[in-house]
Amino acid sequence: MMLHSIVTPSLADLREAGIEFCQEDVRFARFIRDEIFPDGQLCAPERIKSLAAQNGFSVYHVQPLRLHYARTLDCWAVNLAKARKRAIELTSQTVYDRYHKYLTGCAEQFRKGTIDVMQFCMRRD
Repeated sequence: MMLHSIVTPSLADLREAGIEFCQEDVRFARFIRDEIFPDGQLCAPERIKSLAAQNGFSVYHVQPLRLHYARTLDCWAVNLAKARKRAIELTSQTVYDRYHKYLTGCAEQFRKGTIDVMQFCMRRD
């Protein structure tokens, strides 16, 4: 079985990797939680592995895709910007601004390493 999930490293993992998690990152995480995915919460890759094990699966491969996904988000942001006028006509300036901020901010967070999208390959034990 294959599972793709957006994850966030634990604070300990961020420190170990030398990735600084600053107030701006906290504000962006709150923006996502409040404006994009209300009450959503990302988990650490270890949590997914633990849940898989609790349900009879072993994770035999994990593929981080964060830099690839950052590029995907960049492309989506460019395409949204190109369609700005039409997007605003269909929704509003506020909605356009929210999603443009989401796409560009997430791309930055993926590049920085504070979030990742990972592919988990699992098999039944």
